[in-house]
Amino acid sequence: MISLVVKLPIKEGMVDEFIELFKELMDLVAKEEGNLLYSISKNPAEPNTVVIMERYKDEEALAAHGASDYFKEYNRKFGPFVAGKPEMMKMEEVYAV
Repeated sequence: MISLVVKLPIKEGMVDEFIELFKELMDLVAKEEGNLLYSISKNPAEPNTVVIMERYKDEEALAAHGASDYFKEYNRKFGPFVAGKPEMMKMEEVYAV
């Protein structure tokens, strides 16, 4: 399995609006074959940052996600909300319960 953790800085005062828009994308991603998890979280210690956690069956599922038209469309929609470069960790999951 492939896991991604993305830490994304959001412009001040725009986090809640970003999350609502992100939920629209989540509804589409949930239907992807090979997607096992797609979530968004907030850390009260960093109120202008969201963390997106993703899990895919394999590299092909991740590639299909990134190539989808709706993913590309939502990435454009997210542009006005983003305050800086995302931090991304891509990992090969070894064990999960």
